[in-house]
Amino acid sequence: MISYVAGRVTDAVAYSGTNSLEIVGNRDDVIPNWPVVDSGDYVLTAMQYVPATTGGAVWFWAYGPGTIVINCDTGKVYVNDLDSATRVEADLLRDQWVELKIAMYLDINTCDFYYGDVLLGTRECTDSSGVDIWPSDEIVAIYYDDFRFEAAD
Repeated sequence: MISYVAGRVTDAVAYSGTNSLEIVGNRDDVIPNWPVVDSGDYVLTAMQYVPATTGGAVWFWAYGPGTIVINCDTGKVYVNDLDSATRVEADLLRDQWVELKIAMYLDINTCDFYYGDVLLGTRECTDSSGVDIWPSDEIVAIYYDDFRFEAAD
C-alpha cells in the first residue's frame, strides 16, 4: 500500500495571507486532482519559494501537460518532457516567491510552461486532471502558495 502525506501548513513564509504549504523530502507528496478537462483554455499557477539552504530536486508534475523540474543542486528549472535541445533552462531563484505557470490550450493540444516570466518551452498536451508535487529526499523545505486552476480569460 502506498500512502501520501500532503505536506503541512506553516507560517514560516507566505505569499499571500499568513500560511503556505511546506513540502519536505522523504515526507511529502502532494496530489491535488480535478475532473479531466480536454477542451478550452486553462491556466494552472502556483507560487513557489525555494530557500537558499535546500538541495535536491522537486517535480511539479501536471497530469496531462508535463513536468517542471526544480533542480536545487544544479540551480536550474526546466520542462522534463522536452529534450535539452528544445527546452529553456532558467536559473533557479532562491529566497523569493516565483510563479510556476502552465497555460493550456487544449483545443489545439498545446501547453506553455513558465517559470516567472521565462517561457521554458511548449509541448503537446491533450488534457489535464491534476498535479503531483514530488520532492527528492534531499529537499529540506520548499513552500507553495496560491494554487489556481481556472479557465483562461
